[in-house]
Amino acid sequence: MVASSLVDEISDGAGFVSLLLALVTVFTAEVEREREHHRQLGNPSNAGFKRIGSMAAGLAVLTAASVLALLDWFLDAAEATIERDPYEPALAIFSISWVLLLVLVLWQVWIAQAAFRRR
Repeated sequence: MVASSLVDEISDGAGFVSLLLALVTVFTAEVEREREHHRQLGNPSNAGFKRIGSMAAGLAVLTAASVLALLDWFLDAAEATIERDPYEPALAIFSISWVLLLVLVLWQVWIAQAAFRRR
């Protein structure tokens, strides 16, 4: 049986995780939009790309720190979800959210790299 304390802990932290996922996604999409706009300008400034790259790198560090902070919960939730004893939707949804945060880190690193290379 899944420890009810794990389900309770993840349920209590669900608001934080969903807010984190939403805000980081919005900020990352805005940084990417700004990078694309700068790229399309014909003669973009180095300072603009440095600013965009720095914002993306900062977001990547913040998101990666959050992913690492939530790693223990993710491993426990993934194990409990795989064992299915009994199936808890909150654990599966948390696991999916954690993976999405991990993908956001990769997107942010790509944006930072592209901005620093002025592409």
